[in-house]
Amino acid sequence: MNEKELLCRMALPLLPGIGLVGARHLIQAAGSATMLFEHARELPALLPGVTPKVATAFQHTEVFRLCEAELSFAQKHQIQCLTEDDEAYPSRLRECPDGPLVLFYKGSANLNNRHILSIVGTRNATDYGKVLCQRFMQELSTLIPDVLIVSGLAYGIDIHAHREALTHGFDTVGVLAHGLDRIYPAVHRRTATEMLTQGGLLTEFMSGTNPDRQNFVKRNRIVAGISDATLVVESGPKGGSLITAEIAESYQRDCFAFPGRVGDTYSTGCNLLIQKNRAALIQGAEDVVKAMNWDHVPISPQVVQRQLFPELTPEEEQVITHLCLVGKKELRRFAVAACLALVALHCLVNWTLYPAVGIESPEEKENYSFFYQLTGYYCSNHPDWVTEEEKEIISQVLDYDTVVTQYDPKIVDAIKATYHADTPMQVQRYLLLHGKLALKHPLTMLEAVVYSRNWYFCPFAWDVEKTIGEVLIGFDHVEPQLSGFSRWLESDARRAAESKLWDFEHSYPVRIFVVSGIYNWLGLLLGLAAWYAGSREKKQMALPVLLAIAGLLLTHINGAVRYAGPVVYSAPVLLVLCRTCMENEV
Repeated sequence: MNEKELLCRMALPLLPGIGLVGARHLIQAAGSATMLFEHARELPALLPGVTPKVATAFQHTEVFRLCEAELSFAQKHQIQCLTEDDEAYPSRLRECPDGPLVLFYKGSANLNNRHILSIVGTRNATDYGKVLCQRFMQELSTLIPDVLIVSGLAYGIDIHAHREALTHGFDTVGVLAHGLDRIYPAVHRRTATEMLTQGGLLTEFMSGTNPDRQNFVKRNRIVAGISDATLVVESGPKGGSLITAEIAESYQRDCFAFPGRVGDTYSTGCNLLIQKNRAALIQGAEDVVKAMNWDHVPISPQVVQRQLFPELTPEEEQVITHLCLVGKKELRRFAVAACLALVALHCLVNWTLYPAVGIESPEEKENYSFFYQLTGYYCSNHPDWVTEEEKEIISQVLDYDTVVTQYDPKIVDAIKATYHADTPMQVQRYLLLHGKLALKHPLTMLEAVVYSRNWYFCPFAWDVEKTIGEVLIGFDHVEPQLSGFSRWLESDARRAAESKLWDFEHSYPVRIFVVSGIYNWLGLLLGLAAWYAGSREKKQMALPVLLAIAGLLLTHINGAVRYAGPVVYSAPVLLVLCRTCMENEV
C-alpha cells in the first residue's frame, strides 16, 4: 500500500462524525480512502446515503498532521503499519465488522499463525489461577508447540499467560490499550521487551494515546477477534475478561473456561459462563485441542546423545570434542577475566588511589585482631589454664599483663597497641597456639567467639560512647596518619563530630542506629526473604549481602555501624527485592 492511502486510512476514523464502522463502509463504497479525500465535495452525489454533514467532515485536514507524525514515529522505531490490504494483517480480524483499519505492530510473530489462542482473566489472579496458567502452557507445549498466545499485558492472568508462554517456548502477542510509545503498566516492561523477540506488541492506537478506560474495551475486541478461541482462566462476576468472552461469542469464536470452587470470588465469572453455555468447561490443554480439532502429535522429550558414535573418524572426534568444550572454555575465560579485574581493581585502589589521597597502608598488627580478642578472653577468664610456655609465646607478640587486665570484648585497641613481634616466626607460633588451645578447651574457645560477636546482633548491647560523627564518617579519638586531602577532610569531620549538635545520640531509640546489630538483622532477614522468594537473579543480588554478614562473623571488629557498611548500603536494594517478590506479577 502506498503511503498516501495509508495516511488516508489512518486519518479517516479521526474525522468528526465518521467513526470506525462508518469509515469501513465509506472505503467499501468508494474503493479507497484516498478517493474519499480527493473527492470530498462530490461525495453526496457519488455515494448514495452520504449526507453533506459527512462531506464537511473531510475539511478537517489537520488530522493529516497527526497521521504524518505517527507515520514518522513508526518508521523511526521499526513499527509496522498494517492495513487490510497487507498480507501481514491478521486475517481473522478481516471477518470482524469493527476490525481496525490500521494496526501498529512491532514484533516477530506471525499474526496469521495456524493456531492462535487468546488467554484472559482477572487482574487479581489467585494462586489457583497462576497454577492453571503454568499447567496449561506446560501441557499445550507437548501437544501443539506452535500456538500463538494472545493476551492484554495487564496485571493478573494476562501477564502470567505471557510469562508462561515465554517460558514454554510459545510466541506471545500483547494487545495494548495505548500507543507503542509506552508500556502500561510500567512494571511489565521487561516482559514486553522479551516479547518483541518471541511474539510482539499490537495496538490500533497512535502514540501519545493514554491508557484510558474506554480503550481497554476496544482492546478486548482485538484480543477476541484475532484468535481462533478465547480461554478465560479466572474472572469475577464482572470484568474485562467477561466482555472479551462476550465479544468472542459475537464473532462466532469458541470460548473456554476453567471451572472454579463455588463461592470463590474470582471463579464466579467462569462458573457463570459455563452455566449459561457461553463457554465450554475444560480441565486442561488437551480439552481445548480436541474441541478445536487441532491436529496434534504428542512430543516426546528430546534425548540428548552424550556419547560419540564409534564410527567417527579421529578427525571427526576431535571436532566434536572441541565443540563440546567451547562452552566450558568460555566460562573459564569469563571467570579468569573476572578474577583479573578484581585483582586490577585491588591494585588500583591500594597502590594508586589511597596514596594519592594520603591514606597509608594498615600496620601489620591490624591483621590479627580476631586472635587478640580470643587471647584476651582466654587469659582474663582462665589465667590458671595458661602454661608458662604459652605465656612466653603470647609475650613475644603482646604484653601479657595488658591482655589480662585490659581485655574488652567490644574493642581490641588496648591489646592491639602492645603488639611488638619482631620476627614472622613469633607471629606463626602465636597463631598456632590458638589451634592448640582450641583442641584443649574447645567449648571455651567457642564461648570466646560467641561472646565477641554479641555486638553484631544485639542492637542494645553496646553502651555508645562515640559520636554520630565518628560512626557516620569513620573517625575516632585515635590520631590518624593522614596527609593532604584526607587530613583536610578529617579535620572538618572531627569538628562536626565534636559538636554539641549530636548529643541526642545518647538517647533511645537513636542509640540503636549507631551500632551494627539492627542493620545485620535487617540485612539477614531481607536477604533470606529475597533468597527464598525470588528468582535466580534475585538470589544472586541477595547473596553478597549474606556473605558480607558471614564475613563480619569471621573477623573481629567492634559493633560500630561503619563496619556494617555493605549491609547498610544494600538495605534499600533488598527492600525493593522483597517488595517485587511479593507482588502478584512477579
